Amino acid sequence: SESSCKAQQTLPRNHSPMEGTILPCKTVTPKFPEISQNPVKSRLPFKNIPRNAHLTIMDAHLTYLCRNGRLTEAIASLDSIAQCGSMVSAKTFSYLIQSCVDSQSIHLGRKLHTRMKHLLKDLDPFTETKIVGMYAKCGSLEDAYKMFDEMSERNLYAWSAMIGACTRERKWDEVVELFYLMMMEDGIVPDEFLFPKILQACGNSGDVETGRLIHGVVIKCGMNFQLRVNNAILAVYAKCGFSDLAKRFFDSMVLKDTVSWNSIITGYCQKGELEKARRFF
Repeated sequence: SESSCKAQQTLPRNHSPMEGTILPCKTVTPKFPEISQNPVKSRLPFKNIPRNAHLTIMDAHLTYLCRNGRLTEAIASLDSIAQCGSMVSAKTFSYLIQSCVDSQSIHLGRKLHTRMKHLLKDLDPFTETKIVGMYAKCGSLEDAYKMFDEMSERNLYAWSAMIGACTRERKWDEVVELFYLMMMEDGIVPDEFLFPKILQACGNSGDVETGRLIHGVVIKCGMNFQLRVNNAILAVYAKCGFSDLAKRFFDSMVLKDTVSWNSIITGYCQKGELEKARRFF
């Protein structure tokens, strides 16, 4: 019509004739999948997950539970894992052990220990040593000894864990006995961190003979320049009343610190030689 032609003539050059036109449309309602009322059944079954991915998921889940204070739930889930014929990594198992130590849960630690052979592909000395340490730090020296005796291979770390356990319980004679056993049975020589613990036991039990023996071993092993070790040797001589030996050893020390000076002074004071003690001030 004439009016429509006039309307079209008034439209801007870039304006489309379809703009502003309302077209009829059909309302479409989106269909969502039905949500299961049982969330457990809605999960993907583990059988459809590759074995490597399955292990990763389980390890991550157990670690998550431990970090959120749900250690009891984590250890309870190990039964289901074992029944499915699955295993956990040694790293995750060690994390569970450490969680038992941190929470001082020896009853959960025992449960973990009983499941160890079913959940780990290979038992290694590191994991067995962690079990020894767990029992010791949770206050059960008897269980620590039992696990230690059952170990297939006892390395320096295993002996250190057992000696550390006896040290915490102040079982000085047992520490000295373990030292002789590790040297004679397994042929393992303590390191610069373990020697001071053994020497501490010698000093507290008055066993100067073993202290002198260790002094000789230290020299042969080339550790006689370790300040930590030398201070421990000095403390043995001083505590056991051998002030002359302590003085000669003190004078031979290349490096000395506050611990060294305190040991020699305390040794003289214990013997009542106060005048000699004053000379070191």
